[in-house]
Amino acid sequence: MCIPMPIESLLAAYNVMKETGELPCEIWDEWLWKTDPEEPFASDVLLNRCQLLGFLICLSKGMEEQDYSTGIAGLDSQQRLTLMEKPVGSMTLRELKDTVQNLQIEWPAFLQRLQANPCAQANLDAVLQLIDQCVGRFGQLCLSVYGEEALDDLGSIEAVSGTESGLRVTLACIRRTVCTFLVLYRHLHLLSVCKTVPGQWCDPGITKYHVEASNDEFNLLCMHLTLPVAAKLNYKHDFPGMFNHVSQVVFFHNSEYQRKPRAALEALSTAGVEHVLPALMQLYPSIKVRYEEDFVDLSESARIQDNEWFWMVVAGRVYLVDPKRKVWYSSDVTSLLGVYLAQTRAR
Repeated sequence: MCIPMPIESLLAAYNVMKETGELPCEIWDEWLWKTDPEEPFASDVLLNRCQLLGFLICLSKGMEEQDYSTGIAGLDSQQRLTLMEKPVGSMTLRELKDTVQNLQIEWPAFLQRLQANPCAQANLDAVLQLIDQCVGRFGQLCLSVYGEEALDDLGSIEAVSGTESGLRVTLACIRRTVCTFLVLYRHLHLLSVCKTVPGQWCDPGITKYHVEASNDEFNLLCMHLTLPVAAKLNYKHDFPGMFNHVSQVVFFHNSEYQRKPRAALEALSTAGVEHVLPALMQLYPSIKVRYEEDFVDLSESARIQDNEWFWMVVAGRVYLVDPKRKVWYSSDVTSLLGVYLAQTRAR
């Protein structure tokens, strides 16, 4: 497999991987949190640094000796995250893409059901196994030249010059798939490190004026929360230079999307996060907003940012991140605001 690597450190990591089948452990942190997912890709490579790192990880996992012969234990069909009983290791490219796309769509609903799920940890472990196997299978399909029996998605393959029937995965497909894996792993990281705060409504002093003033933010948040995982990031790279607003991505995925009506002021205590958070942003504008595809470092080695608090909006959930890069989650966003108030007032 010959891949263009204009960056010396990536080329060195690739050479090590070819010899040992392993990558330096710091590659994961660099991929997930220390490179810019939205960086424009180089015209001579068609992948940016973040995507090249993710591609290396896919190739590395594709070289590992794993048992793909069985299904995913602990993930029952009611979770709707799997489309078929077929083992991941024998999936064609089309079947693998369908599985990953289904993960993107079903992930927000899976998160919403998680709190009431008696087998939550077992299901999370199974989801991690499913994603790992998908990454490994994609790496396998990119490592070599195959025929149409394996590479059966016409929009994602190209002929290899010098062969009669050899096919390979296109760079556009690699870019899109690696970006999706990146955001899925970011979601899993947030789930694994977040500190859960009991959800209990605590009146922050929201008035009708805060609600009225935050209608634009409400519509914006609704659109972000309804998108499939990694949808905005993939749109930006699929249509470089054309992105202006998240509504483009929303209507790209759902042309019949309609705005959600805003909950009344007196009903906010039982309303969803999308109804309450925009008003909190009016009350506490010092807490910024970041999204799942943003260039933000949440690794263990992240540099502490003085007084930098932000809401981390991902498909289906909102977290609060404090200056020490601790991640907080609650089913009630006013409980998260309580964390911010307790720490800032204690200073």
